[in-house]
Formats: sequence, C-alpha cells, structure tokens
Amino acid sequence: DGLMESTIKVLSSGSIGNCILVYDSRGKCIALDLGIHYKEIIRGVGYNLNDCVSACVTHRHGDHVKALFHFIENGIPCFANQDVCERYKGCNLIESSTAISIDGFRVQTFDLVHDVPNNAFVIDTHDGIRILYCTDTKYIPKVVKNVHYAIIECNNDLDVMVDSMCKGEASRSHFEQHHSLDRCVEYLRKIYNPDLQAVILSHISDTNGDPILFVKRVKEELGFDSVFSANKGLIVPLQLSEF
Repeated sequence: DGLMESTIKVLSSGSIGNCILVYDSRGKCIALDLGIHYKEIIRGVGYNLNDCVSACVTHRHGDHVKALFHFIENGIPCFANQDVCERYKGCNLIESSTAISIDGFRVQTFDLVHDVPNNAFVIDTHDGIRILYCTDTKYIPKVVKNVHYAIIECNNDLDVMVDSMCKGEASRSHFEQHHSLDRCVEYLRKIYNPDLQAVILSHISDTNGDPILFVKRVKEELGFDSVFSANKGLIVPLQLSEF
C-alpha cells in the first residue's frame, strides 16, 4: 500500500526547538517550522532534501526559525507571514486566510494570538488528508472543519505549574502566551469529527506541563484513544479512515 509512506514525523517540539515533517504517499514532505539545527533536519529527512518540497514557518521566534536561512539558501520554497518575511529575505509571503498549492499539497493559513504575529497552518496532502498545525497561541480563533490529524499546542496547566513551584522549579516560559491544557481540550471538542484519526499534543512545557498527564486527560475528555505527545522521533502513520 503506497500510503505506508504517508506520515507525520516529529523532529522536535517545545521551547528547545520545533520542526515537524508531513509526508504524503509519494514520499514528498512539508516541514512545519524550522526551529532546530539545519543538520538535524537534514538527518530527519534521511539526507534527502529533494523530497522536502516546502517549509511553513509560524512566527519569528528562534525556536521556530533557526534553520530558515539554510532552507532559503538551498532553494526550498519557504512560506511565512509578513513579519517573518521582512526579516528573512527570500521567504515567501503567505497571506492569512488564503490557500496556495505547493507540489501536490494545499496550504492554508490563519492568524493566531501570540506576542508576535503568528500563524496556524492547514495542510491538505496529495492523498486528501487534512492536518491542522497550531502552536504558540493564547487561543485558536478559527474552528477548522474536517480535520483528520490535529497537531495542537498543549503547553501548560495551572496545577502542574503550582506543583513545579512547590518543588522550586520556576516557570521559564511565558505561559500566558501559550495554549493551556483546558484551552486545548476546549478546542479539540470543537473540531472533533468522525474522521479525526489522531491528536498530537505539541510544545509541552518542561516546567509547566506533563506529557503523560496531558495525554491521559485529553483521551478522557474526548473519549478518544489516538492521542500522543509530540516526543522527538514520534511517527504517526496517516490514513483517511480505519475502515
């Protein structure tokens, strides 16, 4: 089955750096954020950059743009908002609420709510699979329909933060600029549909989050079992339906 190549592959997620690859059944891929070392991404794509047809960058913070210059230099079409494009010459502007086609992928974007201009991406693959990618946002203003795979920031939770403080681990991230567990659950309920295949919880904070607890809670709240934390090396096969 040709679809076996169709996967989401997490290279890194969190304040140390973000980069997630989306492959279709042709073996072509789009990189979502480039916030880790270029060499690490090259290793992640199996040293074959020809398969990487594009990169979509959410915003200008270092943990999302670290390898952007390298990608532009290597002639890979990179797309981002105006704020990123002004800082990285050669990066292509993708306007909010518009759709573009990139080598068999359809990419749409809309604005998120962060301390700098930031965008979500909706990727429709060559195989008709829809992936939603939202990170670094206070909340998600748009309810996206017909999502098969949701990669959603689940950064922090008040109870975990209090526990961390009691242990003397002060919060290092600006949690108020990030998507909380409660907001994550609330949003996933809105986009939940019979065709949803999996949820990947991303950008979980070291001090303010707990991957095991968050996965458990989302599974319970949604009554849905295919929930993963975006650990480095996670691979989730993409399919349209279980049947």
